[in-house]
Amino acid sequence: MNMMKKIVLAVGLCVSPVVWAGDPVVSGYGIESYHGYIGVGYNHPYIGLDGYKSAEADGISVLFGHNYKPWLDLEFHASTATGYQKVDSKTSGQPSVSVRQNYNIAGLLKFKWQPVRLLEFSLDTGLNYMDYEKKVGSVIANEYKTGLVLGAGLGLHITRKFSINADYQSYQRNTFLKTDTTDNTWSAANLTLQYHF
Repeated sequence: MNMMKKIVLAVGLCVSPVVWAGDPVVSGYGIESYHGYIGVGYNHPYIGLDGYKSAEADGISVLFGHNYKPWLDLEFHASTATGYQKVDSKTSGQPSVSVRQNYNIAGLLKFKWQPVRLLEFSLDTGLNYMDYEKKVGSVIANEYKTGLVLGAGLGLHITRKFSINADYQSYQRNTFLKTDTTDNTWSAANLTLQYHF
């Protein structure tokens, strides 16, 4: 083992107990806040394509967040959905397509309100980048979309370190609040278990 590896190992052994065992910071509002959090959970996207009926899928999500202020979190959210979902056309005679969401990543600002220690509410906004596949017969096409994210959620702090969070997010897909049709948006419901440190 060379010297650099020994230094990294020594620093890691010294820092890790502090990180994992550290107590939450008490905010100026008297509500416990945390330096960061990670989470994993269930992702349920609702697929919206122009000219097609809506469809649903199942997937997983992971997130990393930082409690920047007592009322503001910065969060990175990534999700993927499993398998292809058949989406029927709204026009008779037009073939249905199969859609698979490869991944969806979003950078979020989460504006929080915590009326009591165990419960918090949030309003979310940010930007996302989505990659999905559309398949008609044997022809597969990849599409990439970016857009505005709008959402809301609630969290239940079951212990000082763990919380269960549910949120719903809408991905505008280049439309930026265009109101002529709801087919321009995808959305997703998420249920995650989060660890706060």
